[in-house]
Amino acid sequence: MPKKEKEKNKITLEKLAVIMADGFNKIKKEIDKRFKQVDKDMASGFAQAKKEREDGFAQAKKEREDGFAQAKKEREDGFAQAKKERIGIAKSAKEDNESLAVMVRQGFDEVNDRITLLERAQQETNDRLEVAKGEREEIKLRLTSVAHRFEFNFLEKRVQKVEDIVLQKQKKK
Repeated sequence: MPKKEKEKNKITLEKLAVIMADGFNKIKKEIDKRFKQVDKDMASGFAQAKKEREDGFAQAKKEREDGFAQAKKEREDGFAQAKKERIGIAKSAKEDNESLAVMVRQGFDEVNDRITLLERAQQETNDRLEVAKGEREEIKLRLTSVAHRFEFNFLEKRVQKVEDIVLQKQKKK
């Protein structure tokens, strides 16, 4: 092969090496840029998930407090009602002991029913809190895995295209 042709090939190979180095630098910059964006998106997602979790906890706390306030009011109303009934019972003390025992038992049954309702309301509040915790964990898992896998697949395809182009040019020579 003549010396001029060797020099020409050497220059072409040097240009190709420079082009490839520039291409790889651009790919590296693009990867770094996308990783920064993914990190930013993840931080934003985590902040949103944290806010949603805190809002859920605040809502659950408010519902629990409202439930307790309602239960307290019902209890007080029940006691006031029971007091009225007890006064009425005291006024009608002429009734026999068996009738009085039946009325007292009914009063205790009503109080027991109200306590049972309060316990159910408290359990429902606890169940809602557990659901909110599960949903928060689901959001957290989705945010940690989806973004990275998507970005890696995208970048892998781009690098494969560049490698294919370089190999085709080498085969043509």
